[in-house]
Parts: sequence; structure tokens; C-alpha cells
Amino acid sequence: MTREERAEKWFRNVPHAETLNLEARKEICRRVAKKVMLVSFAVLALEIVLLFLFDKETIFNDAGNFVINGTLQEHYRSGVARTALGVLILYLPLMALPLLAAVLFRKKRMASAVNSFLAERDRDETCEQWATDDESEQFANHSGKRYADWGMDSDDEESSDGFTMIDVRRQLAALKYGKRDSIYIWAPDMIKVDDKFRYNYVFIYQGDRFGCFDVDVFTIDIAQNNHVITYKKENLSEKKTMETLQNLLDNHAIPKLHSWKVYADYLTEKSTDAENYKAIVELLPGGETYLVQVERCIAAPKQYYMDHEERYEDRGMDETDRNGDIIWIAIADEMLDSGNAVELDWKETKEEFYLQMQDLAGKHNLELREEWLQEDGDIPTWCGVLDGKWEEQGFCIAEFDIDSDSYVLFICTCETLEKLRKLGDEVLRTIDLAQEI
Repeated sequence: MTREERAEKWFRNVPHAETLNLEARKEICRRVAKKVMLVSFAVLALEIVLLFLFDKETIFNDAGNFVINGTLQEHYRSGVARTALGVLILYLPLMALPLLAAVLFRKKRMASAVNSFLAERDRDETCEQWATDDESEQFANHSGKRYADWGMDSDDEESSDGFTMIDVRRQLAALKYGKRDSIYIWAPDMIKVDDKFRYNYVFIYQGDRFGCFDVDVFTIDIAQNNHVITYKKENLSEKKTMETLQNLLDNHAIPKLHSWKVYADYLTEKSTDAENYKAIVELLPGGETYLVQVERCIAAPKQYYMDHEERYEDRGMDETDRNGDIIWIAIADEMLDSGNAVELDWKETKEEFYLQMQDLAGKHNLELREEWLQEDGDIPTWCGVLDGKWEEQGFCIAEFDIDSDSYVLFICTCETLEKLRKLGDEVLRTIDLAQEI
């Protein structure tokens, strides 16, 4: 049985289990399993002691005779098998009680373990729990300091007026217990890593082990601004993660990255990108109608930005954004303006999704019925339903990822999407099935 299967089985009919993610359940199972093993061995040891005290001669003499007699039969074909089976039958009652005790203890212990875990989570999230008094005092000395110029974003929730170390710890606690997927923190000014690279931002997410975090440090070329190297450290403890972040915030001190793993090393803009952008537009629905505008943007990104400044500002962009970002948004906006794509908020209603997608479906002569869509679904779910309905015709709904909380959706053939996906990879962008968002 895998850890995932064990977590599923052990949590059946356990109160409040639905509030825990898989990693939390696996951690609780690990804690309970240790105690279950101790209970089993304790009961087994107690049985052996009692047998030895009250009937030591009979039980051990019978066992010895059985083994000896079985061993003498090894000259026969089934002698060994009979011996093993006999020993198993003899000691089976001895094992039954520890197994029963383990099952009963596990069932009783799971509920209290969940309650203890939830209480621990609440203490973590209110920053009431720390390893030692000295560490608690040290944390308190820094916790009130506000880093007003720094930025922190957790699952698209941005701290616009800065943050404190208490805020950081609360976000780590939310990450630890599955309430957040990731955190990233960026600096207000340039922090040099060495003579060539500067710190860009740090990205934090849950590690393979519960209560540990993977930390990615993104660095970018100072001169070219298009060469990115990402360093990764896996399964840092909560304490070590906090120390790393506090040193970064207080002292602008980057960790010694030479001991970290190089997770990625790439150019954000390559000489071949222009042709790849054009190839993407040619494959997008209606691409021939706005290819000229995109080519103008590719030739002079900053000028295109100035001509459409208000539109870019509405997306939170400015003239300092990279050329690749300006071009990518230009493609999305031109496709939207042509009527061959729709942009929907992530929490859009079923009715609005149906109305918007109806026009796109009509362009491809695809049937779309509102009753196919569940009221309590979401955009990826509805897109998956329509992909299934249109599978025979070879069409699907794709998303043109603009790194936003809205979805830019369009309809194309599955064959075309595969080509777009590969071209997107070439320019470090994402075009993929909307149902897999």
C-alpha cells in the first residue's frame, strides 16, 4: 500500500479530514503509524512475558518439539513447507492480539491526531509556536520591522504596502498546510550576486517532506537583462527558510549559491524568437488578419507599447517590461480584438462562459448547449466537457497564458494546438489545453 492509498484509507469517516490536503494527511499517518508500531510491539512483548511467567515450560517445549520434528522431515518432499506452516499456525494466536490492538488504537488515535494537527496549524498561523524561547525572542526582535519597499506575492495576493516577518511566517504556515501554493519575494533595488548577475526574486513552495520548503533564487544578467539562472535548494526546514529570508531582507545578503543546484539556465530572448512569434500568429485563429500589427510590434516593441500605452497599463505593465512580454501581450490583444478569442475572469459564471464561447463555437460550426455545463463547475471543468463533446471533430479549447488571473481562450484543432505548444516552449511561453489550467 502506498502512502497516498494509506492516507485515503485511514481518513475514512474521520471528522475534519476534509480540511486537510494530501501532504497533511500523509504527515498525520506517519505520526500515527509510529505509535501504532509501538503499541503492537508493546502488546506482543507483554504476551511473551506473560506466557513465559505462567507457562514457560509447556509453550517453549512444544514449540521446540514442533520445529525439531518438522526439521527431521526435511528428507521428505514437503517437510520444510510443513514446518513453516506449523510454526505459523502455532504462533498465529500470539500475533492476533497485537494486530487487533493496532487496528483499534489507530481508529481511536486518528481523530485526536487530526485535532492536534489542526491546533498546531492554528498556532503556526498565528505565530504563537516557535522551536525555543531564544528563537522566539530573536524572531520578536525583528517581527515588527516593516519592509515597505519589498514586494511579496502569494497566489496572486500581493502585499502592496510591504510586509513584516510575521507576515512571511504566516504565509509559510499557509504554504505548509496547503492553503497556499507558492510565495515569491522581490527586492526594490538591485542586489548583486556577483559582477555579472543580480538577484531578481525568490520563489518558495512546499518540498517533498512535510514542513520543508523548496526555495528557488532567480538571478538575471545585469548587462543583457535576458540571461536568467535559477538556483534551487530542496527541503529546507522552516527555521532555515526563515533565516535565509531574514538575512536577505535585513542585509541584502544572497545565500552562497555555489552550493545550490542550478535548476535552470536560459536566455529569455533569442535571435530566433521573432520568427517563432510570427509562426504562432499564423497558426492562431484569424491570425492572418492581425499578423501585420504583430510584425510591427516585433520590429519596434517600445513604439508599439507607446501606441497602446493605456491598454498595457490596464494589465499592470510599463515601458520597462521586456520586449518579449510586450510582444506576447500584443498577440493576445490583437487576437481578442479580431473576435477569435475571449478573455474571462477565473471566477466567471457558467452563463457568461456559455455566452462568450457560443460565438467562438459558431465560427467553427461546433455545437454548444448550456445544459452540458454544470452550475457549480469552473472554466477548466467546462472546457474539459466541451473538449469531450468536440473530440470527434478534432477541436479543443486552448488557453493563451498571459500570466494573469483571467483566461484568454480560443478554439483550434488538436493538431494545431500541439504545434502551438511547441512554438510556445521555444519562446518560454505557454499555450495549452484550457482544461489543464
